[in-house]
Amino acid sequence: MIKVAVLDDYQDAFRQIVETKKYKEKFDFHIFKEPFLNESETIVALEQFEALFIMRERTPITKSLLNSLPNLRYIMTSGMRNNAIDLVIAEKNKIIVCGTEINPNPAAEITWALILGLLRNMKQELDNMFQGYWQTTI
Repeated sequence: MIKVAVLDDYQDAFRQIVETKKYKEKFDFHIFKEPFLNESETIVALEQFEALFIMRERTPITKSLLNSLPNLRYIMTSGMRNNAIDLVIAEKNKIIVCGTEINPNPAAEITWALILGLLRNMKQELDNMFQGYWQTTI
């Protein structure tokens, strides 16, 4: 059985995306919701794992951390880039690093949504609607 650590999943998104029970015969998932206090704590917590699934760039995957995890063979990050991973040392240690598909322009979409929301007073209208009013601004 492959031991997989899911790091920095404070929103419990992994269980919403992946049906962990479906893979219980092959993978032993352990989800870490809270960040580690320091690198020593990280090493102790992760030394038994063969794979890391990294949800965010919150946990630095440094040279010393990678050198302290002899069982680690695979790192997957959400998105295609993660500046928290020391790719040179990962390659030297023969650790496969990969990412997932991402929306190529999420910042642009969110920016336009915010602009339109400001233009149409969305926040104020939503607050008023929940208080029982309808279209209080022009």
